[in-house]
Amino acid sequence: MKRFIKILSCGIFSASALAMAQTQPASGTKPADTSKPQQTQPAPGGIQPMQDIPGNAPAAPAHKSPPQAKTQEEYAAYNAVSAQQDLAQAETAADEFAKKYPQSELRGLLYGQLMQKYYSQNNAAKTIDLGRKALALDAENPFTAAMVATALAETTRETDLDRDEKYVEALKYAQSAVKNIDNLLYPPTLTPQQVTDTKNDILGLAHSSMGFIEMSRKNYASSEQHFKAALATNPTDPDATNYLRLAVVQDNLQKYPEAIVSANKSIELAQAQNNASVLNMAKSEKDRLSKLSGTAKPAAPATPAVPPAQSTPPKK
Repeated sequence: MKRFIKILSCGIFSASALAMAQTQPASGTKPADTSKPQQTQPAPGGIQPMQDIPGNAPAAPAHKSPPQAKTQEEYAAYNAVSAQQDLAQAETAADEFAKKYPQSELRGLLYGQLMQKYYSQNNAAKTIDLGRKALALDAENPFTAAMVATALAETTRETDLDRDEKYVEALKYAQSAVKNIDNLLYPPTLTPQQVTDTKNDILGLAHSSMGFIEMSRKNYASSEQHFKAALATNPTDPDATNYLRLAVVQDNLQKYPEAIVSANKSIELAQAQNNASVLNMAKSEKDRLSKLSGTAKPAAPATPAVPPAQSTPPKK
């Protein structure tokens, strides 16, 4: 499930994740002591939540401000839930917080934080569940939307009775991530290039999800465009699986020369990344394409390439 999340050297923060670290009570209440940075659990894919740094507030877009606690009591309750290490207990506490403070701007932050922790444990069901709760409170969060879209797309099976409904939902979230890509808050220390790279990683994640869904639906032309868009977001460090799936899609479109190029790219990247599962599938796809090259029709349609499930997916 985590295969598409990349390690980002500059660090990435969704509007929620960044605001979470910077949350302070509303004016008129005594702020919490932030003289000592709080240690937080790393988010998936190498994403590190920002530590509390006094006076280092993010530059928010004019149309969106970081959520704030309205009272010291609410802020203390939020911190207590956020510090809970047991995820089951933290989830229960988050629900209780949402009931006690039904108007709190911090509810979505807690659900988003839990979503990321479940994602880091490769728990797709909980990632989707907590992500939905977070998006119900912050529908324009592109990072959360892209993450839930990926979890839904990658765990939906052909035999699922609600397969079509899951794909529709995943596409909605992926499209939302693309549409709302500018609804992110960043540490002021990031350079313009790092901000651009961060956006591109989220866009790549969203397009990868859409490409996979359209491939599974056998909408190969649309799938090809999404995989190309995903790869274009990070041309210096592309994803081997995206190239493999692009090769399969182009195979089904009978674009054999292009498919061979994509398969070769996948092989090259998988070798460099020591990704044996993708490497073996890419080699098999290349062998098939080499035999079909120059013929009018394939002997049999190519099977969409899906790496086997693994508890610790390879990372960039």
